[in-house]
Amino acid sequence: MELADAAVVGTGVLGAGIACALAEAGLRVAWVAAQGDTGADPARAGLIDPTLGRDFPDVLRPLARSALEELREQSRELDAEGEHSGFGARGVLELVRADALAAARSRAAQLAGEGCRLLERRDLGPDGLRLAADVVAALFSPRDAWIDPERLRARLAAAARRAGVRAVPHASAIGLATAEGSTAGVLLDSGELIPAGDVVLAAEPSAQLAPWPQAARPLDWAQEVSRISVAPRPPLEHALVLGAASVFPGARGELWLGASEPEPVELAAALLPELRTAPLRRAWRSAIARAEDGLPLVGRLPGEQGLLVALAFGRFAPVFASRVGDWLTELLAHGELAAEALPLDAGRLVL
Repeated sequence: MELADAAVVGTGVLGAGIACALAEAGLRVAWVAAQGDTGADPARAGLIDPTLGRDFPDVLRPLARSALEELREQSRELDAEGEHSGFGARGVLELVRADALAAARSRAAQLAGEGCRLLERRDLGPDGLRLAADVVAALFSPRDAWIDPERLRARLAAAARRAGVRAVPHASAIGLATAEGSTAGVLLDSGELIPAGDVVLAAEPSAQLAPWPQAARPLDWAQEVSRISVAPRPPLEHALVLGAASVFPGARGELWLGASEPEPVELAAALLPELRTAPLRRAWRSAIARAEDGLPLVGRLPGEQGLLVALAFGRFAPVFASRVGDWLTELLAHGELAAEALPLDAGRLVL
């Protein structure tokens, strides 16, 4: 195959964004799926919540907000052209039980500058929205958004093709080719080789990372997230969050249930009892990759010449898809990451 300046491994939303950014910067880019990669992971769909996410690392908050505003602007342009971007503003109601009411009032005061406010139960929606009996209030944030990763990936993939990205069809990457101690390309299950100056590993958690043990070693793949899509009953204007469970309205009118614990339907039914009997449409379960310090990995791995990674972004991969591409473009052009990305530098971890 023709030599590429960069070969991007991973056909999810993050890989699409990276391939697009590198090609738009003038690089010759090959784009290929990792073995087991299924494209955009539906389990990444849903809320982007940098304001209220209690498990969200503080160092990522300003980056996420900046990237989200950039994505919002790009989506407006696409929507104006009649191309659905998969992005839509929603807002979230974090439901509050009586024993957490005092803490919720304190958080509402702290987040008032973000447009957040505490709502009493009587103000939480139409009469048809039957919440669990022990819910007494909700913390409302208007800043959050819904992202459909499949649609966003399709948009980025189309932009990548227009920029000249060479997608490799009907083949998967199964490992790396090396020459003189440096990564020299990607080996395919077809027996072919994609020669490349640099390889970027940006695979979704569904991919099999065994061929890249040096990249997977810093990550914990044990935690899982479930996503279940059900028919639109009852209708929701905003997303609902309570503990480990969330319910949010999809781009096509369906409801999505999410949980980082088993039995997402039962957990979601603690928010909306009617969901216990709602017709099931689709279901997914996938791993969440986490580095030991809870932050994503971006950039070059220590001691690995020619190999770059963009891993462990989890459900925030859609937000960072374009921004990570910009970071890696700068890294390849100037030899170092942008200052804002330094807390995520893969070199911080000793392998």
